[in-house]
Order: sequence, then structure tokens, then C-alpha cells
Amino acid sequence: MKQKENTSGEPTCLSFSHYKATSLDPMLNSVDTLLRMVPLLVGFSPEAWQVITDVEILKKAGEYRVAKMRLIQLMSPEFQINNKMIGKNILKYAKATDAVAADQHGSRKHHKSINTCLNKKLVFDILRQKKRAGTVAILDASGCYDRVAYSIAVLTLMSFGVPQKACNVLFSTLQKAKHHIKTGFGRSEAVYDNEEVPIMGIGQGNGLGPTLWCLISTIIFRMMEKAGHGVSKVSALSLTLIQLVGFAFVDDADLFSAGKTAYTTAEVLSVDFQAALHRWTGGLIATGGAIAPEKSFCYLIDFLWTGSTWEYRKLEDLPGEFTIQDKTGSTFPLQRYEVSHADKTLGVYIAMDGNEEEEIAYLTKVSKKFGQQLRTAKCEKNAAMYALQFSFMKTLEYPMVVTQLDESTWSKILHKTLAPALHKAGMSMNFPRAVLFGPDLFQGFQLQHPFFTQEISHITTLLQESVRNSQTGQLLRLTAECLRLELGIPLAIGQTPYEPFEAYVTPCWYKSVWKFGSEHPLAIHEDYPDVQLLREGDQFLMQAFVTGGFRGRELCWLNTMRMALKAISLADIVTADGRAITQQAYLLKHSNGLRDDFDWPRAPPGAWDVDFVLLWRQALKKCFISPHGVQHSRVLLPQRRLRRWTDCSVFNKWTWFLAEEERRIYCFCKYMKRWNIYVHDNRGKYCLSAFSADSLPLAANQLVTM
Repeated sequence: MKQKENTSGEPTCLSFSHYKATSLDPMLNSVDTLLRMVPLLVGFSPEAWQVITDVEILKKAGEYRVAKMRLIQLMSPEFQINNKMIGKNILKYAKATDAVAADQHGSRKHHKSINTCLNKKLVFDILRQKKRAGTVAILDASGCYDRVAYSIAVLTLMSFGVPQKACNVLFSTLQKAKHHIKTGFGRSEAVYDNEEVPIMGIGQGNGLGPTLWCLISTIIFRMMEKAGHGVSKVSALSLTLIQLVGFAFVDDADLFSAGKTAYTTAEVLSVDFQAALHRWTGGLIATGGAIAPEKSFCYLIDFLWTGSTWEYRKLEDLPGEFTIQDKTGSTFPLQRYEVSHADKTLGVYIAMDGNEEEEIAYLTKVSKKFGQQLRTAKCEKNAAMYALQFSFMKTLEYPMVVTQLDESTWSKILHKTLAPALHKAGMSMNFPRAVLFGPDLFQGFQLQHPFFTQEISHITTLLQESVRNSQTGQLLRLTAECLRLELGIPLAIGQTPYEPFEAYVTPCWYKSVWKFGSEHPLAIHEDYPDVQLLREGDQFLMQAFVTGGFRGRELCWLNTMRMALKAISLADIVTADGRAITQQAYLLKHSNGLRDDFDWPRAPPGAWDVDFVLLWRQALKKCFISPHGVQHSRVLLPQRRLRRWTDCSVFNKWTWFLAEEERRIYCFCKYMKRWNIYVHDNRGKYCLSAFSADSLPLAANQLVTM
């Protein structure tokens, strides 16, 4: 009943409206079902199904070159109903058993193309937050439906449970079909076919096409995953493992790889990335497909510490050339761009470094064009406002899930269309915006500003995808936990102030949601873990630095040093008795190791600059250290001293323990997985002995700092 009656079918056969009408009568419906099911049960192809009419339609308006048009095959509606039924049932059971690759978002319910764009943006945000090296290839398959090899298609369908007889009907029909060509001059009498060397491809317009390509791409994704390609990341706080090979929406595929550790360089990744490209294109060629080189490109991502901040490495600093294969097995170079370059994929311009200049330029161009069309149009006043609200605004809504444009930028984009629209509606261009964008409850025009539409779409996406635990939801968890670790204090959107903490947080999609929530009366309760305090009297370092008056660049530097130490609260950098800063933390070497389990971002290489060291010591003295000590005193102020531990897991992470009765100190060696023993000598010192222990004795129950 959902079938649209105006959908075209093979002209010599009955139309879809006929079969839709028969479904309303029990007797006719049973006859129709029998006629459609007998071929599938017996395994033969009726001659009436073996006639197809080819029609070319435009991919882009005004582009009439045949190579740039889309070939649609009009098949028998009776045959098509079977194809759609088979495709629907396969996906239904494949989804129930998680047999479809999560990386394939096309041809599936509750999956949107714009969410695929958001996934890509979130991956780049995560790489930026973690300062990890990564690679991405944007690959476009050339005519994926028209190039599917029948042997691969049959094996794929049978592997997902389709009977052999049904496969025989599906592909013998296509193999024996006689093709007519329909143009503006009518339908040709002459036909073309070749049973001995059948024309490959499932055909654009085939009801089984989307499902079949979804299953074929699933096989390729499984092959890539088995070979070890893709991205494996753990969330910063909960350490949840998330694995993905890439994202695909029908024939558009994005392949990713990322460093196994924070210190893996892009040069190391290049070898695996090249192997992944050849394996993907090889799998595509094996199915009959091919890559469109003019629509494919790649990026190589890595970061460089300049001495004061992190920057993306440029093309000249990061050489690397990659190749992909064509259908003959020959290789050709894959275009590589700077990370600041944005190209249009799935309708949105996305740059690896997060800049949105190209998307702004594109939306401004669209707004200007619509405004010019509206200016010269002959329409009534109400029609002008209707076109603005329900035509142009809907065009702007598509990329809003991905974009992070501020209110002033959206106002500039909207102005190109708003001015002629108001003029056509008989209103002044200076008409009060509060009334124009106000709700009808207060006599407003009910026109919603695109900035608020964008932010509402962000919040809606965050809530929906996080609950579903989809691939988008998993990536949102990664970026949200990265931000919390970098922020260094608990985060509750709508309650945690945006200023001044935003100064040291890496720009990302999730950060824009936090900003909007802090500026408006709303609160979002999430189940993401937050950083915690460990002792009575403990406090978060970044909160203390903000309270101490540090702002802007100084906060950025302090946070960089804090994350390099892997410290969150004061307990991470003070002695076991809670009375002084440890010497190792004061010298910016390392913390107590209580937070080492978290997935920390890459730390700056080499020794710290003098300005950083002086700032760190200044901040510690201003916020924690008693001013009455000697020059390099590390003793805490009385009110800053820490008391008993509130987190019992600390005793499993602390590496120095004192056995007072034995007069021994035990130190855990991470490399040997044993406890080194320090014995007390006659001079009152503890010296490393030649002995070690497999486990910590019960007598060693006091935490100490060395």
C-alpha cells in the first residue's frame, strides 16, 4: 500500500496502481500473490518480465552529457514487487542478527546521510582532541548498481539466506532481458541484449539494488576489518573500545586509519593506509565495481608542537603519495589535499581542521541565488513568505546537523534572501527582527532563525543518537569524554559555565553544544563519566587555576602541562601524606600515576620551555603552596592539605608502599611486573636491594612518596 502510483514501470506491463488496487480485494490479492510467487518457488523467469526500458535522467540541472546522466531501467512492476519484498526481508533479518556492517549507512532505516557527514566530522574532532595522526580517503564508486557482477551478487544473496531458485529468477531475468531505449522522441522498437555475454549490473531502479549493494559493501567491510584496517579508539574516561573501518552511504565511502598510540606518526600510518586503499579497491573490482578517480581524494593528518601550541602539519612537512587501482588493476595517483581544504561530500563541505569557510561560501551562494530568483518572480505577498519559510529554509536545514556557525554568520547568509523576500511581501527590509522571528503566540511571524534551528538539531541529534548507541552515538561518547578529560572538571551542559573554561578546550562539535546550553535556560543530563576527586579536601587543578585569576593563553599552557603530567586534581601531584607537592610534579616530570589508565592525548615532546616552567611554578605557589617557605618550597597551605582517601582504587594504582615493621619499602616495577625491595640501612636511608617480590606483603600497608 506504500507504493507510489506515479512510479514508472515497464510500459508494456500493468502499472503499480493496478497491483495496489488488487491488494484491496482478498481474492484478487491471492491470485496476484500466486502469480508472483510461483516463479520464485519453481525457479523460472516469465517472458513478460524479460523486457526493460532504459531512460536517461539528469543528475544535475542543465547537464545533458550522456556520461553525466543517470540511466534508469524501467522493469515489470510485478518483478519489482518481488525484488522489493526480497530486499526488505533480507535487511529485516540481517539487522536483527547484526549481520549488516555498521559502517554502511545507506539503504537502511533510521540512517541519514547527514549523520554520515556528522560521523566524519566527529572523527576529525577526536583526532584533533587526542592529537593523533590519521588518514582518510574519500572514495566514490563509479556506477555501483550498473557494475555488479552476477556471480558475486548470487553468492552474496545466498550467504544471507536467499534461496538459490529465487536468485536464479532474479538474475536470469536480467540476463535474458531485452532492452528498449526511451528518449524524448519515444520508445525504440529496436532492442539490445546479449545472453552469451550478459550485461552486468543490477540496474538503477531495481527494487533489490539498494539492499544488494548494502550486503556487498558489508562483505568488503568485513574483509577490511579482518585484515586489521580501520580505527580502534578507546574513550578517554570509560575506556570503551570503538572500532570502525569507515563510513559508507551507498557508493560514497570514507576509509579511515589512525595511530595505535598517541605517538604514532603519520609516516608510520602511510604504509597501512596504502594497503587499505589497495584492499578496498581490489574488493570493489572483484564485485565488478570501480573507483571514480576524479571524485576521489585523501588527507594525511598529523600534528606538530610549535613550542607554544599544536598545529596541523602541512603538505610540504608531511610528504606522501598514495595510489588506487582501476578496474584493470592499473594504479593511478590519488589526489591529496591540505587539511584546510574542504570538498563537498554528501552535500556538505567538510574540512579536516574544522574550518567552515567553504560551507559558508556555498550557503551564501545558495542564498544569493534564491534571493535573485525571488526578486524577479511574480508572486503574491503570502507566497513570498511561504517560499522563504518552506522552501529556502528547508534547503538550509540539511547541513545544520554538521555546521557550527554562529548567529551573526547565519544572519549574513540569510540576509541575501531575506531582503528580497520582505520586499516581495510588501514589508520594509528593516522590519523588526524580534517580530519576524517571534512565535505566533506573541503575534510573531513564526519564522525560526537558522542559528536556533541548527542548535536544536545538534541537541536533538545528541539525545537521539546517544540513547540508540549507534555509530554516531559511539563517536559522540568519544568526543564528549575527550572534552571532559581536557576540561579537567565535571561537565553538565546547562550548568557548567562556558567562560572562562572554553579558552583551553579544543574546538569541536560537542563544544558548540556546551556553549549553546550555557547561554540558554536548559540542562542536558548525560550518562558520560566525569572526572572525580580522590581525597577529602581535594580540588580540581583547572578550577583552582581559574579561581587564581589565570585566563586565556596562560590557562591553555597550564592545561597543556597538566595533561602532560596526567593529572586532574591536587591529589595527583601531592605526597602520600597530602602535605606537599611532589618533587616530580613540581619539576613537570610526572604525577602520582593515579590517572594513567585514562586515554590521554599526545604530550609535547622534549623539555619544557622556561616560560612554561615559570608559569607552572607560579600557578602552584599562587593556588596551593604556602608563601612562608623557602624559594622552592613545595609545602601546601594549611587549608589546602589533603586528608583521607575517598577512592579505594588508589591502593591498586599506588606504586610505593612502606612495611614499617620490616623497615622495607616496596616499589612496583611496571616492566618486570614485580615489586622491587628497598631496605633500611644504618644511615637512615632506604637502598635498593637485589631481591624482589611477586606480590605485595600484607605488612606493606602504608602509602609513601619517594
